[in-house]
Amino acid sequence: MKMVLQIKAGFKKTKLGWIPKDWEIGTFESLAQIIMGQSPSGDSYNKENIGVPLLNGPTEFKERYPIKKQWTSRPTKLCVADDILICVRGSSTGRINIANDTYCIGRGVAAIRAHNKNDQTYVEHQLNFAINRILKLTSGSTFPNISSVELKKIKICIPQLKERRVIANCLSNWDKAISSLTSLIDKKTEAKKGLLQQLLSGNKRLDGFSVEWETYRIEEIANDYSVKNERNEEIEVLSCTKYDGLVPSLEYFGRQVFGDDLSKYKMVPRGIFCICYKPYRRR
Repeated sequence: MKMVLQIKAGFKKTKLGWIPKDWEIGTFESLAQIIMGQSPSGDSYNKENIGVPLLNGPTEFKERYPIKKQWTSRPTKLCVADDILICVRGSSTGRINIANDTYCIGRGVAAIRAHNKNDQTYVEHQLNFAINRILKLTSGSTFPNISSVELKKIKICIPQLKERRVIANCLSNWDKAISSLTSLIDKKTEAKKGLLQQLLSGNKRLDGFSVEWETYRIEEIANDYSVKNERNEEIEVLSCTKYDGLVPSLEYFGRQVFGDDLSKYKMVPRGIFCICYKPYRRR
């Protein structure tokens, strides 16, 4: 069968599809510096604001900006305000935040900083646009991760600087509009939480219901689930923490705090409730 190539006026065919003739195909490396994190020594961690705030990954990431939960007195790799932060290890690989201060970044995080400061917002939007291609690099892996080489070589479209700035400004205006709607949703969500507490505790009754509630022990409505990883499969390990509950261990601590033999560890299928009943692990 003869293939017919449809030519689009003013465009050229590239590996990323049809793009304007005056655009180029480049890589993240051509527009930005990529700084891979390095975890500091565990005995330098503290919660007393000593040293530099530390980011190990998703536990500090919020909707857009990270929060400070711990510090290190011996920082290794640093990011600065406005750097793009991306999780590069574990189940949260690909999650993005923007630095709002100087932080030490652990090995679960990479910082991306545009060579030209005017390109920072454009690079952020390109990173979000390319995230599915980035995640494909980790598919099939038990413990997903992205290397600096892989990040640097991700191909992106590069128009002239003036057009990049206009594109970035347009997309940022949309982000602001979305943020306003998100803020409204957050307020409604908080209101729902209050209502949920009132309704599920019986302090507030809906019209038409007046019968007294009954109480049950957990064992009367649920079963204990306890299955060990007898095949010693290489699966993600969760740790119990004081402030953050169950967390991906490697991402949270930035290092391995569990043994190599996982055969005695219990497996937790999706949808199972977990309750920590042993002393939590400190960093």
